[in-house]
Amino acid sequence: NGALFFSRYENQQTFAQQLDANGENWFREVNAGRARIWGLEAELQAEPVSGLRIDGSLGYVNYNLVDNEGNELLFEGSDPRCGGRCYSPRTPKLTGGLGLQYSFGLSQGSITPRLDTVYQSTTYFTTNNQGGQDGYTLLNGRLTWASPEETWEIAFFGNNLTDEDYFNGKLSLVGFFGREQGNPGMPRTWGLSFKRNFR
Repeated sequence: NGALFFSRYENQQTFAQQLDANGENWFREVNAGRARIWGLEAELQAEPVSGLRIDGSLGYVNYNLVDNEGNELLFEGSDPRCGGRCYSPRTPKLTGGLGLQYSFGLSQGSITPRLDTVYQSTTYFTTNNQGGQDGYTLLNGRLTWASPEETWEIAFFGNNLTDEDYFNGKLSLVGFFGREQGNPGMPRTWGLSFKRNFR
């Protein structure tokens, strides 16, 4: 599957932080004016040989704030204060994923090892390239045993196997308090899961 898209976003709404009349920090919804967004998405599912499954995905987004309608809180796309390109909050430019699994038949059911890796490029969680998160890659693994009729499944899994440090969200308060705060992503985790299918 694949898709190409192009859009002109009029009267885009977003949040920005500023100081009120008393010098207190607060957040407000503001009009971001007009933006131009284009990109592509692609997905692949394949089973080249029996038992082997391959899943892949790729996404690219190009965002440009064409007109901030005079709003000084929002820098336009090529503003040098953004380093030459202001990105949309929470929108990585490039994302991708790849999954591989192979099922082995046993005398009692089957066993399936699987590896998944996902990537996303640099993300900014707030406007004007604030609250930056560097690009990162996560690697997850799973080993599943299924009963002959697939009534029961037992899986041993590990997520973030390389123990990558990343954030699910950030709030940049450098301009006001000299710091950032954020929600760290899960570290390396292991687990065991049981599943019962009812047909």
